[in-house]
Amino acid sequence: MKAYIFFFTKHGGETALKINEALLQEGVESRVFTTVRQVEKNKLFETSPHGFSVLAAEAFSQKNVLIVVGAAGIAVRLVAPLVKRKDSDSPVLVADEKGTFVIPLLSGHIGGANEIARMLARHLGAVPVITTATDVNGLFAVDEWAARKGFFLSSLKAAKDFAASLLARGSAGVVSDFPLTGSLPPGLTEGIHEEAGMAVTVRTDTHPFAKTVCVYPPFLHVGVGCRRGKSVEDLEGYIREVLEMSKLSPLSVADVNTVDVKADEKGLIECAERFGVPLRTYSPGELMKVPGIFTTSDFVRSQVGTDNVCERAAAAAAKESVPLVRKQHRDGMTVAVFVEKKEISWK
Repeated sequence: MKAYIFFFTKHGGETALKINEALLQEGVESRVFTTVRQVEKNKLFETSPHGFSVLAAEAFSQKNVLIVVGAAGIAVRLVAPLVKRKDSDSPVLVADEKGTFVIPLLSGHIGGANEIARMLARHLGAVPVITTATDVNGLFAVDEWAARKGFFLSSLKAAKDFAASLLARGSAGVVSDFPLTGSLPPGLTEGIHEEAGMAVTVRTDTHPFAKTVCVYPPFLHVGVGCRRGKSVEDLEGYIREVLEMSKLSPLSVADVNTVDVKADEKGLIECAERFGVPLRTYSPGELMKVPGIFTTSDFVRSQVGTDNVCERAAAAAAKESVPLVRKQHRDGMTVAVFVEKKEISWK
């Protein structure tokens, strides 16, 4: 995460420098932009001949944090043409030039603007002005939690319905395929007796509540073997078919795994890119050392040095996992899916 800080006045520059220092202490790289009149007052200050609107668009295109030190109206007008979707917009915050208030304006939960506001307020001795309903009422925000954990939501509408029900009733249920550690967040109760609830799962057929928001952790490891020259369309299509057949969410795929002799396979490289995950490769020796019971083939071993590629590669991706889909094969492709055994903390 990087941050762009904009300011326009002398006092604004003082607060911008404090924000820059706070971000540095938190490990966040930032750049400070200002007007031509102010830029010479500190070597950290930058300006742009193209103006603030171009810089704001650049920040949005790179999913960077945008912090405006000045009036909220300036920030609103600056980003208004750039606002698209709450799951893709950059976090936008505004701080007054004295550093008295820090206000998250956009992407408070998914983008983390609320948490950034709280962090900056601690450093500045400011007041974080948080206006999202779940925060104001001290209740659990599923979209913020999922974003912080690197998990994915089944849909923004489902998350909105969940939040609305939680606010109206004061409680919502939770079920999980994985052990959840720590104290339950405010408003959540274990079990399926509530009208609305969240399901932490890798499956697409888990809807235990009348209003269910599924939270998909990236715990699925896909193992793939293939003949040379298989196209990305063939590989991606077959993996998605196997996932759909098994009622597993593509949003939970963590990586694509194979033997190292396939590391330069164009179709596999592009397939992993389409899933938005890394392609991981292992030597035949590494795969043969993976403990477990696998679907073996003497022919495969004679060709690549390991008796199974897809299952062993999927299992190699996690310290501890179990098979959900054993070796499937079609048209010179093999696919297996293992799920990582993992605890999930509420923190």
